[in-house]
Amino acid sequence: MLASVATEPDPAERLARVRAWTVLPDRAVVRFAEPGARELAEALLERGVAVDAEVPVGGPPEPLERFLAWPVRDPARVRLAVELPGADRALVALALRGLPPVPVLLFGREAAAWPVLRLAARCGTGARIGVGDVLRVPDGRPARSNAQLVAAAARFRDEAPTAGIR
Repeated sequence: MLASVATEPDPAERLARVRAWTVLPDRAVVRFAEPGARELAEALLERGVAVDAEVPVGGPPEPLERFLAWPVRDPARVRLAVELPGADRALVALALRGLPPVPVLLFGREAAAWPVLRLAARCGTGARIGVGDVLRVPDGRPARSNAQLVAAAARFRDEAPTAGIR
């Protein structure tokens, strides 16, 4: 189960909610563009919840800098989710330079979702797709379900040659 704790805008309240959870997800998304991300990630890891550290790239550098300044003590339970505004291989290479040894997945939203997914397949990184990111399949029709989006993504992965990114 994947959880997001972004519904609480106050960082202190967000931490209190996570510490009060009685049922824990396997993994939670922590948006490093938001204040208190580091503390939230630490609290989740302390509770045994793996973390997807979500970092938008291509805008202000602060979210990536926040992630890089965080001393990842348990890289096996942290995954870096890089949100790209488009399929820019040079931007990906720049964003991934100097990272701790954590798995990386790439994703885009709306118009960037499918081009970024193709780029992730070519680069050999993980990828993310779902109705939280895009509501249409590659041919522009509305997606009927997450399953339809995932099936289309699997076809992209299977068709793309991999070249690596680093």
